[in-house]
Amino acid sequence: MEEVKIEHIERYPYFQLFIDEPNKTYTREYEFNRNTLEIVGIQLTSRFFDRLSLRGTQRMEIGGDTVFDEGLPSRLFMSNDGAVRPRFFPLSIPVPNDLALKFRFRDHDHPYAPFGDGYDVFVSMITKERK
Repeated sequence: MEEVKIEHIERYPYFQLFIDEPNKTYTREYEFNRNTLEIVGIQLTSRFFDRLSLRGTQRMEIGGDTVFDEGLPSRLFMSNDGAVRPRFFPLSIPVPNDLALKFRFRDHDHPYAPFGDGYDVFVSMITKERK
């Protein structure tokens, strides 16, 4: 039997923001593991699906380079149900040497999604890492 060498492993890093003031911009920086080679997918979720979907926009930078411009609607990175892999927005972004992700989220008023007491935003990713 021939031995199979595994070149990389998949990881599922995530972070969370709590949106506690309406019409405000929130910034979160995330440092990838030094073995990270590539971001394969990203997904946004919240316990308050309507607020995130209708009120949120974001910008994302990796290593100082803009990956998604300011104002991209959150609903493009969301899904309800189904198998895990198809729920993620597919990417193939090599992670540069500085390994930094800067995520800027902006809340906007929306008549069909009142702010209430705020809402959470979970940013989940699929990454490939050196074994």
